[in-house]
Amino acid sequence: MKFGVCIPHYGRPIDIDALTNMAVQAEQMGFDSVWVTDHIIVPHQIPGRQDIVYRHDMLEPISLLTHLGAVTTKVNIGTSVVILPYRNPIILAKAIATADVLSKGRVIFGAAVGWMEGEFQALNAPFADRGRVSNEYLALLKELWAKPTPAFQGEYFQFSDVTFSPMPVQKPHPPIWVGGGSRRGVRRAVEFGDYWHPSQMGPQEVAKNAAYMRRYLSLRHNGRGGRVDGRG
Repeated sequence: MKFGVCIPHYGRPIDIDALTNMAVQAEQMGFDSVWVTDHIIVPHQIPGRQDIVYRHDMLEPISLLTHLGAVTTKVNIGTSVVILPYRNPIILAKAIATADVLSKGRVIFGAAVGWMEGEFQALNAPFADRGRVSNEYLALLKELWAKPTPAFQGEYFQFSDVTFSPMPVQKPHPPIWVGGGSRRGVRRAVEFGDYWHPSQMGPQEVAKNAAYMRRYLSLRHNGRGGRVDGRG
């Protein structure tokens, strides 16, 4: 079993030395990974949610990830999770590849579709289509990370006759951990990721979704598509 720790870069006065020391000490104590999380611009009012801690002093995660890679030498550095529709995926691919190069191959790329509708609106990001957007972005990221002369023809992005460099140290790309507690999220992890990355989920719900994932994987391996059960 491996253990990681999320760096608390939100909801409290910024103390760079404390954040840095936390990552360094996690490495010294033998933790496998340190993690950053993602919010950019948080609405004042979020219906049904009074527990948001990401509103104040929220450092940008990719910048912080690169900093943590510079002050450590062995521990993995991960995103838990980058919200895919918030960012241009080509620029995101470059930033993650850069972090992987600078850290000598220690990045874990955690990603998800997001849920905070007001934040999507402020960023002019497509909330209703976030699942379809995220699927395309994951495919695009893998194309860029695995091929130095990539080509892509999607609904939102198209390119060819280009060079992507430098490429990540890890081959074929940094491990992709796809978050999400819905059945669509579980299927996305199977189809586009290397691992499923559940969070804020109790053991019974994790077990239920893991069983669904096994059934879905079995259907895919047997060449069958469609629904695993009546609920999709």
